[in-house]
Amino acid sequence: MFGTVTADFSALTKSQKAEYRSVYCGLCHSLKKRYGGFFRFFLSFDTVFLALFLSATKEGCLKKSVRCPYHLGQKKECLQGEVFDYCADVTVLLSYLNFCDDVKDDGSLKAKALCLLLKKSYQKASTRRKELSKSIADRLKELERIEKSGEQNPYIPAELFGKLLADVFSDCDGFASALGRFIYLNDAMCDFKADLKRGRYNPLGAFRVSDFEPMLLKEADKMLEILENTELYRHRELIENVIARGIWLKFDLKIKGKTSERSIFGARG
Repeated sequence: MFGTVTADFSALTKSQKAEYRSVYCGLCHSLKKRYGGFFRFFLSFDTVFLALFLSATKEGCLKKSVRCPYHLGQKKECLQGEVFDYCADVTVLLSYLNFCDDVKDDGSLKAKALCLLLKKSYQKASTRRKELSKSIADRLKELERIEKSGEQNPYIPAELFGKLLADVFSDCDGFASALGRFIYLNDAMCDFKADLKRGRYNPLGAFRVSDFEPMLLKEADKMLEILENTELYRHRELIENVIARGIWLKFDLKIKGKTSERSIFGARG
C-alpha cells in the first residue's frame, strides 16, 4: 500500500530536482541522527512526500550542508527542522507496521527478520509519538477487520485509510484524507487482476476496470482544489507534480500499460 507517492522526475527542472533532493536528504539525515545509519535504508518516497508537504506549510525549516556517506562524503544541501524529525519517527512507525502486515499476509521470513530488527526502534518511535502510534495501530487493526469481512464497498476501507493519513498529516486533514483514499483505491486497482486470479480479497470486485480512473480523478481533483486554497511557503510546484503526475505513474503503467501525459493544472490527462 506504500510506495506510490513519488514525483514524476521526467517533468521536473534541474532546480526542482535539487529542491526535491534537499527534502530527501533532510529526512535521510534525520533518520540517521535519531535511529542510526541503518534506518536510511527504510527511507521511502511516501514519507519524503510527507516531509515535502509539511515543510511547505511551516516557516521554521533551515537549509544546511551535510556530508553524505553515499556520495563519498561530499556535502549536500538538505532541509532540517522539527518537521524532519517527526517524519523520521513516522518512517520508523510505518516501516515496522508494514513489515508486520507482510508477515500476516504471506508469512515472509524476510519481513519477520526485519520486524525483529526494527522492534526496539519502533518502541522508541512509539514512545516519542504515543498518540500517533496508537492511532495508526488502531486504524490498521480496524482496516484488517473490514478487509477480512469481505467488504465490497471500496470507499469504506479507503475512507479509513484516509483517516489514518489525516492523523499522520495532522494540519491538513482534508488533503491527507483524499490522498489516503487515492492510495488505497489505487493499490486495489493495481492488484485487481492478480487478486481475482488468486482468489484474494479485493474491494473492487463488483466494479469494472473502466470505473477505476474516474474514481481516482475525483480524489486527485479534490487534492488539487485544496492545494489552491492552502498557503505554502515553498515546494508548491513539486507538490502539484506529485499529485497531478507522480501518483499516477503506477496506475498508468499497470492499468493502461503505458505512461500517460497528465497536466499539472488538473489530474486529467
